[in-house]
Amino acid sequence: MKNIGISTRLFVINLLTITVLTFLNISIPVIGKKMLSLTNVQIGLLMAISVLASMSFRFLVGKHIDEKGELLPVVTGVVLAISGVLLFALKISYLTYFLGRIINGIGFFLIIISTIISLSKNTGTDAYVKEFSKFGITYYIPVFYAPALALYLLNKDMNIIFYLSAVLYLVVLFIFPFRKKNQPFKQEVKHDYHRKAFPALLIFPLTVFDGAIWTFFIIYMMQIKHGGAVSVASKFFFILSSVVILTKILISRRAPQSRISQYKTVILGLVLIVSGGSVLAFKLSSVFYLFPLLYGIGFGIADSYLISLTLSSYPAFAEGMAISVYSIFFDLGWIFGSFILGFVADIAGYANMYKVALAFPVTALITAAVFALHRPGEITVERP
Repeated sequence: MKNIGISTRLFVINLLTITVLTFLNISIPVIGKKMLSLTNVQIGLLMAISVLASMSFRFLVGKHIDEKGELLPVVTGVVLAISGVLLFALKISYLTYFLGRIINGIGFFLIIISTIISLSKNTGTDAYVKEFSKFGITYYIPVFYAPALALYLLNKDMNIIFYLSAVLYLVVLFIFPFRKKNQPFKQEVKHDYHRKAFPALLIFPLTVFDGAIWTFFIIYMMQIKHGGAVSVASKFFFILSSVVILTKILISRRAPQSRISQYKTVILGLVLIVSGGSVLAFKLSSVFYLFPLLYGIGFGIADSYLISLTLSSYPAFAEGMAISVYSIFFDLGWIFGSFILGFVADIAGYANMYKVALAFPVTALITAAVFALHRPGEITVERP
């Protein structure tokens, strides 16, 4: 494996890790609904608790990786991730799944944050958009096969999903490109949130909507499409993944842009997200497949540029801290979308829940436009 490039190995690691994540994101809501008769709030909590469990120590992990490398976080992460998925196979109960999600969630975070930080430390500032656009493709390739495979295995023997996941985590440990040299902090990093973390703040409302899609879309389709739910969901995920991948490929081939130009491109992405989200929120069935098309282009643009803008706002030796900040806001949005909006779905139904969810990217669009037009000094800060 030593002869394979670092970036390639990191891409494969992320592909495997996201494959497992997709398995769990598809299977756990279905198991919870059909076999445990859980409410939307309970399902949302199961999905969100894995993220919440890692929130309290993210800055510490980021700083540890900056100073001492990825060995301890990755090994610990793989052990915990495997323990979590094997717990799912042990017994079908809400308590078992709740504990499994916590353990697996902490492990998943340690693996994924180590992978992203390792990529950033092997990438120059001018190449952030290019490399992270290509890297972002690995988040969507599993959508071509993982949902269909998960649903198939649920009808055969769902424990195969969990055993297969454990094997994939072991492969991650085997191929991870651990750094040999430490990179100690040269100074304390001040978290100037209104400047450094502004792009990370913008990802929060986008992942609120994204969390609502990934958690409730299939269940929503089962409610309104009945027997055709799997077919509709499969087409949706296929279109979404294809569009995001194509968008990120095109972005990776663009020449480097100034920060203000990147923000303007983000605004374009937000316009497309809101336009596509409106199709779902307002049940425009005649143009339904415009939803994954517009949303996929928009999210592909916004995510690629926002992570690059966040990284380039922090010193090069503190990229772990930058990724920690970005991941916190990214996952807080996902928690809100998968858990808090579950209350809205239980009370007002899925259609109204998606209307509420749409308000978040609309807010992001307005905020980004105001800053870009009236406070450009806040978003053009260069790397210290």
